[in-house]
Amino acid sequence: MKNLQKGDKKLLNAWAFYDWANSVYTLTIASAVFPIFYEALFSERDHYIDVFGMHLKNSALISFITAAAF
Repeated sequence: MKNLQKGDKKLLNAWAFYDWANSVYTLTIASAVFPIFYEALFSERDHYIDVFGMHLKNSALISFITAAAF
């Protein structure tokens, strides 16, 4: 393996694309897959939850929490 030089443009681009792909994957799973999973998990129970004085649908609540986390 050759020595890696600090500031190498190819190396910086490689890390930038790696970080971008990792972020997109995490965001997709958290915003598209988890709400469907949680809806299926809690679908047999009450569909609405009282949170901080608001009456929210349970699948919307997980979407709001995910959005706030990002």
